[in-house]
Parts: sequence; structure tokens; C-alpha cells
Amino acid sequence: MFTEPTPATLIAVKNIHFSSVSRDTLFPFYGTLHIAYLPHNHVILGLSKFARIARCLAARVHTQESLTMALLGEVCQLLQCRGAAVVLDASHCIAGHDTPVRCVTVAAAGHMMLEEGRSYLEEFLRFHVRAFDQHDDVLAAACTTALAASTTSRDPTLLAIHSEHDGGGLLNQHPPPPSLYTAAQRLVSLLPVRCIDTVASVEGYVQVLSWLTQGYHADALHAPPRAVVNGIPLTITIPFTSLCEHHMLPFHGTVRIVIAGSPLSERDAAYIVHRRARRLQVQERLTNHIADDVVAALGGVQCVVLCEALHLCMAARGVGKHASRTVTTAVRGVESGRQRLALLALLD
Repeated sequence: MFTEPTPATLIAVKNIHFSSVSRDTLFPFYGTLHIAYLPHNHVILGLSKFARIARCLAARVHTQESLTMALLGEVCQLLQCRGAAVVLDASHCIAGHDTPVRCVTVAAAGHMMLEEGRSYLEEFLRFHVRAFDQHDDVLAAACTTALAASTTSRDPTLLAIHSEHDGGGLLNQHPPPPSLYTAAQRLVSLLPVRCIDTVASVEGYVQVLSWLTQGYHADALHAPPRAVVNGIPLTITIPFTSLCEHHMLPFHGTVRIVIAGSPLSERDAAYIVHRRARRLQVQERLTNHIADDVVAALGGVQCVVLCEALHLCMAARGVGKHASRTVTTAVRGVESGRQRLALLALLD
């Protein structure tokens, strides 16, 4: 920390990457956070210190709400500032959903909410987080709720939590075996954590693990060949979440399929993708298995499969790179390089 004779009225530090472990599922959640504070007695905190605080506090078992409040409390206590606010924007792996569940939480304390008729919180959300000009419904809804809930109270307050997601249920759900609960219970008992509801955490962990391995129970798809429509190749995009067999952590993204020779319904394509994705996998094998299954279902088609995914082994551990993506391709029934390039061009 240092002192600055003429500090800015409001100081905001944005887009700090973080990852933590969910108390509800024991799987990682990750994202970005934004912090703002009103300096007191000219005391300023160096920018890198906020990232260190976030990294230290996130390296524990949390709910998103508890992590948001822990960050807010730490900033207030460390700086003894006149007020502070935290926005946490995170993605969670939840059973029953083919894509990560996005959640935004907002918390504030002190004079951030209202002082002399001026809402510093609104200034932070509107002009720094830019919650209302990004066509981002989840962020805008959370920040709108936070502004409506803000009061003249100076106590640290969780003002909003908002999530939005789509589910997926093409594969039949199979109840987890009792032995999986027993193994998970044993695993949790060995962790140096005593602040979690063991029963709830084990239940959440088993439900997600069971969801991500439903593909082992699904039969192969045998779709009847259909006539080509005007000879135009069909392009389908399917979101997915899978489970890395090396780290037992999820990876998620999209599978794009180009088919020339016989069309495939989007529902059938989703079934093929999810049947292969929901099991212990590596991305390279997943991409090839999907291409093989499309050819097996339709028979003798030209097929290109492109899989692009974010791996939590990179985002939620180790190097912590949230922007990194792995791209793999598989091609079937294409004899020449020119044909391959022509089909790949349809994915641009």
C-alpha cells in the first residue's frame, strides 16, 4: 500500500481472472471479477495486490456468494476505505446442463451505495463494469437488481445474484451407484476442509460426475439415410461439456459438424455428440469418435468435425489461462485436399 495526496474519488480494478472450488459440487468455477473502492486517508493499494488477494481467497472451497463477500470484506479491512464493491462473473459446471451455468453476484459496503445523493455503485456498474451497454442480459439483470437493492446501510451486503442457462436432456438419466457416494464421501473426508456441508457437497459432486458419464449408458444412433437437399452440405453446431480423463476436470465448448451426402437432424447430431462427450475423454479422441459415429449412422457421407473447447485444467488450475482454446478436427470420406478445404471453409 502507499499514499497518494490527490487520489481519484473512485478507483476500479477490472477483469481479474480467478478460479475456485464450488462448495455445492466440489467442481471448479471460474471467471472474472471487478473491484472498486473509495480511498480513505489517501491510502491506495497496488494493482497487483488485488489479483493476489483474489488468488489467495479463491484457493478454498466457496459458494460464489461467499467468495464475493470474502473479497469485499478483505478489501474493506485491508484498506479501511470509505466504501467498496465487488462484481463476480463466473461459470459453473452443473448437472443437467450441456453448457456451463453463468452466474453474476454483486456486493457493496460503506459509502459505495449512497453518499450525498450520489451512488458510487451506479457509477462503478454503469461506467466501469459497463453493465448496460454490452447486450449482456445476465450482467445487466444482476446490476439492475443490485442498484434497486442498495440502501444507505454501510454494512457489507450481497445485493444481487443472477444466473441464466440452458439445460439438456437427450440422454436418459441413470441413478448413480451407491458405491460412488461411498467413494466420494471417503474423498471428502480426507480434505483439510471443515466448513462444508459434507452430505450436500458429496451429493452435488456425485450428481455432476454421474451427469458427465451418462454417455456410457447410451446406445449408438442408427439414423436412416435421407436425401440430399439441393446438394448443399449441412452445418450443425452443438454445445457440449465433457470430462478430461487425465485431470478429472470438465472441458467444454462446441462441436461443429459439416455433412455432405445425407442430412442429419440437429437432435440426432446432439445425441451423437453428448453420447461421446459424457464420459472420460480426451478432446482428440472425442473429435474422431463423433466423426466415426456420424458416418456409421448415415453411411458413406463426407463429414468434417471441428471441436473447440476450454479445458479447466488450464483455466482453473496451473497457468490459469481463461482465453486459451484447443481446436481439433476430424475428416471422413474426403479424398482431396481441395474438398477438405471447401468443407472446412463452411465453418468460418
